[in-house]
Amino acid sequence: MRSGFVEVDRHRIRYHEYGDGGPRVVLLHGFGHINHSLNFRDFLENMSNSYRVLALDLLGHGKSSDPVNLTGFEQHARIIHHAAVKLGYARYSLIGYSFGGRVSMRLASLYGESIERLVIVDIAPITFAPTQQVKTEPGVPFSFNDAESAVDWISGRASDVPRAYWYGKMDNLFFREEDGAWGVSSHPTRKTMLVQDGDGWGIFKKISVPTMLIRGSESNSSVEEEVYKMSALMDDLRVDTIEGAGHNVPFTHGDQFERAIREFIQP
Repeated sequence: MRSGFVEVDRHRIRYHEYGDGGPRVVLLHGFGHINHSLNFRDFLENMSNSYRVLALDLLGHGKSSDPVNLTGFEQHARIIHHAAVKLGYARYSLIGYSFGGRVSMRLASLYGESIERLVIVDIAPITFAPTQQVKTEPGVPFSFNDAESAVDWISGRASDVPRAYWYGKMDNLFFREEDGAWGVSSHPTRKTMLVQDGDGWGIFKKISVPTMLIRGSESNSSVEEEVYKMSALMDDLRVDTIEGAGHNVPFTHGDQFERAIREFIQP
């Protein structure tokens, strides 16, 4: 793994790169209090034997900068794309999970000439009217005294993921503070300048690159009605539904998730 920072428009974007050869892939994680690129460490390590994969922390997440101004999907997408280009990814396949999927859809609509394939993970387009500024969630702690209390908190928000999974991923989810506590890396206070905006369905119609949607059959983030609408707007959309999975499909069904992506993005 190679890690570092790249600067774009007064923002420092944290990146982690895996693999030395093969097709280039860029991965964008989801939105949340513990979400950042290393949530996908197992996937990144597995893919590195056939691909060169770049995982980027979104603004307000992990070790990337907080947004310096009100930042909607288009500006966010531009910053992420230019960070990838600076790191040598002029052409790449793009994977976006949840909120990262919405950024990815906007990015693919803007820079279709740079995107070889697009993988949207368990999220559907949405048209925001009016623009919605991301709100901080009250009561989210800044840190936890021990791993058990941290896992209790996470499990209350993702009950479909086994507790053992969280215990095994503590170093990927939190950072250790000097007193030994587990700090929240992507606290809601870091996201007050992020904006969810735009005609998501109109943007989706503009995407011209080969696209796959991976979704969990039990998820509320990409329900069948939305999938049907997406397929109607994009005739060649590939849909891979993983039975029994919810929104956390990359983490609860990692083998099936990875297999679907490998089949779609051939080395």
